[in-house]
Amino acid sequence: MNKKVIVSFLLALALLLSGCQSQAASSPTAQQDFDQFIEGEFIDTISSSYINMHQNVIDISKYGINRDDIEVTFGHDYTTEDKQKAKESFLKTKETFLNFDRASLTSTQQNIYDIMEYQINLSEESLDEKFSYMSSLFSPMAGLHTIFPNYFRDFVFYSKEDIEDMIILMNDLPRYINEALEYTKIQKDKGYMMSNDSIDQVIKYATKIVESKDNSPVLEAIISNINNFKEIDNTLKTQYINEVTTSFHESFIPTYQHIIDTLTLLKSEENNTLGLAHVKNGKEYYEYLFKSKTGSNKSIQETEKDLKQLAKQCLLDAQITASKNLEMSTAFINNSIKSGYQDFNVMLEDLNQWSKQHFPTIQDISYHIQELPIETANSGVSAYYNTSPIDNIYPDTIRVNMTKGNIDDISTFVTIAHEGFPGHMYQRNYTKQHLFSDYLNVCTHFLGYTEGYATYVSYEALELLDIDEDFKTIYTNLEIFQNSIISLLDIGIHYHGWDKEEAKKFFESYGLAAPSFDVLYNQLQADPGAFLPYYIGYMEIKELRDKAEKELGEKFNTLEFHTVLIQNGEVPFKILKQNIENYIQANK
Repeated sequence: MNKKVIVSFLLALALLLSGCQSQAASSPTAQQDFDQFIEGEFIDTISSSYINMHQNVIDISKYGINRDDIEVTFGHDYTTEDKQKAKESFLKTKETFLNFDRASLTSTQQNIYDIMEYQINLSEESLDEKFSYMSSLFSPMAGLHTIFPNYFRDFVFYSKEDIEDMIILMNDLPRYINEALEYTKIQKDKGYMMSNDSIDQVIKYATKIVESKDNSPVLEAIISNINNFKEIDNTLKTQYINEVTTSFHESFIPTYQHIIDTLTLLKSEENNTLGLAHVKNGKEYYEYLFKSKTGSNKSIQETEKDLKQLAKQCLLDAQITASKNLEMSTAFINNSIKSGYQDFNVMLEDLNQWSKQHFPTIQDISYHIQELPIETANSGVSAYYNTSPIDNIYPDTIRVNMTKGNIDDISTFVTIAHEGFPGHMYQRNYTKQHLFSDYLNVCTHFLGYTEGYATYVSYEALELLDIDEDFKTIYTNLEIFQNSIISLLDIGIHYHGWDKEEAKKFFESYGLAAPSFDVLYNQLQADPGAFLPYYIGYMEIKELRDKAEKELGEKFNTLEFHTVLIQNGEVPFKILKQNIENYIQANK
């Protein structure tokens, strides 16, 4: 899971709803005014919160921002007053944006205009009062409780002030989480509380954090990062280590105990055990979530139809191949075909070299990859890439959850390709090196595109492995088949209102068996739309690839297609489809 996703709760309002403080356009030309407007949006974003600043830019002084003017805090997101301020800021942005005439802008600016228009429309929909308190801040897979252990473990020190800031943030954590828990109490009163099973999953995770306090991998990593920071002497290192150790035991651990205590009290047989369709305005909220998480301009009904067709075709292709090669079919079932890799770094370097042949060139980058400790690993997240600042001078980082599986499993290879080359890490560095727009590099986020892209390229990367082609066909098609069914289940549960028995009946109608179907249902019920960016995003990109190959025939070029696919950064699929169509028409 991309780090953007993991910190989305902290950044959602700031990134999507940040308001431009610019006044009405007064520059000589519309193009100059628009450039100033989008640069203002970028500056507002990185200066709107410490989290935004630290994640996206190392040297903010070059943008005229004084670091001391930014309060070191996790922000204020969940009170009625906070939401009202965000709405007012958003309305100012929208008012300024609507003053621009798209036709008077350059083609590059029109691309940004279209992206902004899409984001503004989506943000406006999210602000509808009827959707208040529907989002679960402590959902099992991607809730706030899963963010902070890895946030502090991976916190990068660019200066000694960053160490001091991290300690301040750790001491701010109790306040921030308490506000989130107060929000959750109101959520329960309104009938939107997650099920007891989901609460138990959160408590289980939080309990691991509390119980590991004396030997916490989080604290160990922070201390190691301080000791490895070369810009301070040993005396100062000792001081910071003592301070962070105190904060960890007095702020961090008590915060997780507070989560356990509060959520335990919120358990009730009245909590919602079904999908969003069963709560007031839930179906409409899921329609918003669907658009937000996928970036697709298809309706839910159209998507269901396409997913069913994709599942049917992938299952058929896998069956045909398996019937011709029973040995590879058995190998898939037994997980006996391996990638041959025993080292993450060797795997990434080979993927890097392979990517250079099939994707646009980027300058070489440094990176660091390591396993997540079991205490902070979340079963719903197989790995993540920490999105690096636009002026990053340090190695990029990837963290891998190896609590299940082995390093030489094909699934591990696919995961590393998804997060590294040619997935998230490659795509992020391509945009930084090729898109000379601060706004596009920081302020545009479309999960459907980023996760769909990374899912698509992870299967493409199987070409690198020297394994039987029939096995690759069986593996890829059955993976896509399964993922399509998962997406259909998500829609069925939250849009059509399937209960557990109805969902299980649908699942088994495709010949699938799940001895622990309750676990699957509870996971989908607790995190509506969590898997849609990956699987529907993949489907959208695969459809564009198929269309380009069909219409261009021998003129189709993989490298050219991949260039068009990523050259404009993160975009909604409506814009990507037009970009691919232009590519097709220009090369027929």
